[in-house]
Amino acid sequence: MSSKSRTLLVAFALLWLGAATASSYVHYKLVTEQHYSSFCDVSSTVSCTEAYLSRYGSFFGVPVALLGVIFFATILVLAAMVGRPTSSSKENAPAYIFALSTIGLAFALYLGWSSYVVLKVFCILCAITYLSVIAIFIISGGATTFPMTTLPGRASRDIRTLVSTPSALLVLLVLLGVSAGAVSLFPRDAQTT
Repeated sequence: MSSKSRTLLVAFALLWLGAATASSYVHYKLVTEQHYSSFCDVSSTVSCTEAYLSRYGSFFGVPVALLGVIFFATILVLAAMVGRPTSSSKENAPAYIFALSTIGLAFALYLGWSSYVVLKVFCILCAITYLSVIAIFIISGGATTFPMTTLPGRASRDIRTLVSTPSALLVLLVLLGVSAGAVSLFPRDAQTT
């Protein structure tokens, strides 16, 4: 992956992470404070609150915004692998990011449809994450240098390397632990419409 592609990938992942973090904060405040007014509620049709508190604002009880934070943190960890000159999985990272961003893109398209078509609201923070997902999808797809059909075999080798590399395993365990903690500690919505 070229340094320009990596820089763009990290920039969009940071943008997405920032928007998802702000979204998580707003969602948290909406759930915990009855009279909270979000900074991104401009009108009845430009409203984060309408999107976050709808049935589309959570996935199996977990706020979509929080899932976005976890997703983008994972993308950033993978992008960091690309920057390590000694990483054996360095050439595979763009493909992993592409595979994840394909799932993210499908989810973003669904959420965009639900927001714009079903709820008829525009969520500013949501739109930033949608654009970031699209950019990461395009950049990582262009940076992948091998057929995606070889990814399962490459992943198998990388998992064996991961298990035998204490620092990489520690990063994975911290990411999983923080993610599980955030999901379990985030307050649940009182109601969804």
